Amino acid sequence: SKTPIRIESSGSLNLRKMSQIAADPLAIVARHGDVNIRACTLQAPAGTPLLHLTDKSKAVVEGSVLFASDGPRTNIIQLQNEASVNLTDCQFTQHRPADEVRPASAITALHAANSTRCHLHNCRFLGLETAAIAQDAAEVTLSSGCIRTCQTGVKLVNQSEAKLTMVDLQEITTAVRCLDESACTLNGCTYATVGRVFHDNRRLRIRLGHWLRQLLRNC
Repeated sequence: SKTPIRIESSGSLNLRKMSQIAADPLAIVARHGDVNIRACTLQAPAGTPLLHLTDKSKAVVEGSVLFASDGPRTNIIQLQNEASVNLTDCQFTQHRPADEVRPASAITALHAANSTRCHLHNCRFLGLETAAIAQDAAEVTLSSGCIRTCQTGVKLVNQSEAKLTMVDLQEITTAVRCLDESACTLNGCTYATVGRVFHDNRRLRIRLGHWLRQLLRNC
């Protein structure tokens, strides 16, 4: 979309049961605004976020499928400058038949920066380069759901923090990359065919749970 939808100065946008065809992607830019998306199927334009939140904007996304085609680097959701988002029962994926899903080389589901906050419950990440990137004191919380067929699960940079609770991680090259005084807590997550659970971790915290019992059984 050459002209995105813009929400500014305490404006709001509500989308319900909206579906798009692949040839008609959508871009939503919010600055000091509120966005509510429920039961939608939406595509990010190539190289452009589907949802770009800045300057204390807030978004609630429920029961929706958000996707991007493999190609120019794309963040499906991007947050900056104290923006926040809450997602429930959502799926992030690339737009290709399910039997062809493989890690896309340039798609990130969620990119959070500059003291932003992201809470995701029961969300699925399929066939992406990275499920979530948090940088510059951003916070990402994932509970339930799964991350599958991705190159990296969560990447943390520059004093950011992530908490993963009961998340199923499968077919991932690196589950967590924890850099530059960032911190991650994994609580009750499960792992299958993961190349490595973490990389460059100085402050990674893992709470022993059923994932360890599963790991020992597989040894």
